[in-house]
Amino acid sequence: VLMSVPKFTELYVPILQLLADGRQYKRCEIVESIADTLKLSEAERSEMTKSGRETYLSRQVYWATRYLILTELIKQVERDNFIITDEGLKAVRSGEVIGSDTLADYQEL
Repeated sequence: VLMSVPKFTELYVPILQLLADGRQYKRCEIVESIADTLKLSEAERSEMTKSGRETYLSRQVYWATRYLILTELIKQVERDNFIITDEGLKAVRSGEVIGSDTLADYQEL
């Protein structure tokens, strides 16, 4: 795994910041935006998981969105479509650093 592709726990804040505009985003749009924000190379963007079915970045975004849904900071409105919740907006506006240790403060996982 290339070092520049962050773990899913490091994607909570960038995903919340993206969704903070109130728009609905497809997972593929989130992946693309994260790749642009992090200035990932083409090699990093296209690196595949061991299964070869998806990119490593896409897998990390998948897990980050799952945890953000569990803590009700974002909501899945359709298959692979997400919006931020009021609680998620509060978290973004607070400037709090959100990681695995702080997600538990939002809701029991």
